[in-house]
Amino acid sequence: MDNFSRQEKSVVFYRWLFGITVILFPVVVFISKRANDAFFYLFLVLCLSAFFIYKNSRQQSFRSFFSDYWPLFLTMACPFVAEILNQLFVSGFRLAFFDFSLRFLLIPVLIYGLLSIPYKVLSRLRWGLVVGTLACSLLFFYMVYQKGGVRPNTEHFIQLRLINYANMTLLLGFLAFLSLGWKRMDNRVISVLKVIAFVAALAVSIVSLTRGGWLAFPFFIWIGARLFKIKRKNLLILCGIIALFFSSLFFFSSNIQSRFTTAIDDISQYEGGKNKDTSVGIRFQHYKAGIALFKKSPLFGVGRGKFREKMQGLASENIISEKAADAGSWHLHNEFMYQLGTGGILAALSVILFSLVPFCYFFRAVYSDDAELRTVACMGAAVSIALFVFGLTEGVFLPKQIVNFYVFILSILMALLIQRRRSLET
Repeated sequence: MDNFSRQEKSVVFYRWLFGITVILFPVVVFISKRANDAFFYLFLVLCLSAFFIYKNSRQQSFRSFFSDYWPLFLTMACPFVAEILNQLFVSGFRLAFFDFSLRFLLIPVLIYGLLSIPYKVLSRLRWGLVVGTLACSLLFFYMVYQKGGVRPNTEHFIQLRLINYANMTLLLGFLAFLSLGWKRMDNRVISVLKVIAFVAALAVSIVSLTRGGWLAFPFFIWIGARLFKIKRKNLLILCGIIALFFSSLFFFSSNIQSRFTTAIDDISQYEGGKNKDTSVGIRFQHYKAGIALFKKSPLFGVGRGKFREKMQGLASENIISEKAADAGSWHLHNEFMYQLGTGGILAALSVILFSLVPFCYFFRAVYSDDAELRTVACMGAAVSIALFVFGLTEGVFLPKQIVNFYVFILSILMALLIQRRRSLET
């Protein structure tokens, strides 16, 4: 009896600790660079601990799990294999460069561990999304206030570039909004907080004037329409209202007008050869640099350790300007181009697979009649699409904060998807 009660207490403590970690993770990961790593390792330990704490509740062997989800295993192994090949044949051994690829490699193992944890415990993620969105939004507007109402430099506060910070806040807010699909689990107060969180995230995206994140809006509308089963006629009305809202913002906000007109002017100057070192012009040069680096080493890439040196080399060859080389000293404003140049064809392929393979798993359930399964599927689809779209204008898998969040959110959403599907089949 004593042994049983001791085991029961350990399970209760584990659930409590796991729930707190899931709720606080989305807050800590984007606000504190030091604490975000600590929380990642705590999450890792808790997932692996589930193998022992819930060893009697496992429904599937690891071999069977691998057989069912081998495409996910191969996808998450791509960056690791690409790094090995690059270091063997190009850049030499650098242990630190395996850090991120090893985290991706762990995702299928973490999912398998999370499958043993009760669905109700995992679904506490929805609270973390609300708390994380509100915390990130409050911090952003505090930074705006500190800067006297102008766009803040978030790197001074949390060592995460403004575009990435605004984009990830937008994604957190949208995921919180999608979690409204878990109607039976929350009361009206929680539901209202989810809507407030989404509105706050939209405000961050708009006030930050980070144009790259706005590219995800059409996809978010489609996902929201699928979750809430909005009919075509009502969807057209909704799109009209949204278009009217953003048109009004454009008409009444000189800052938003300026961002659009500046972008058009930058493109015109770049095409005319007048000035290639504008904000948009530098991005175009970075895309050209990614292709040029790929041509130098198409199979294995030039390596992250030699990236800055190779960018300066491109400037000396007049392929890009000195300013573009300096601005791209550690990234190329495009995840695909950066991986293509530094890691070769396999690393670039992994960027596509990171979105495509998880999206395929989630997409099959987006049209489900079960509201909870559809909710999880829509949230997973949003993560898959958003990170790919965000990566078109910024390096999304370069900051450790986003890597940790991707591992965390994908692992939990995949575990929730599998658990819910199993419960419907029994």
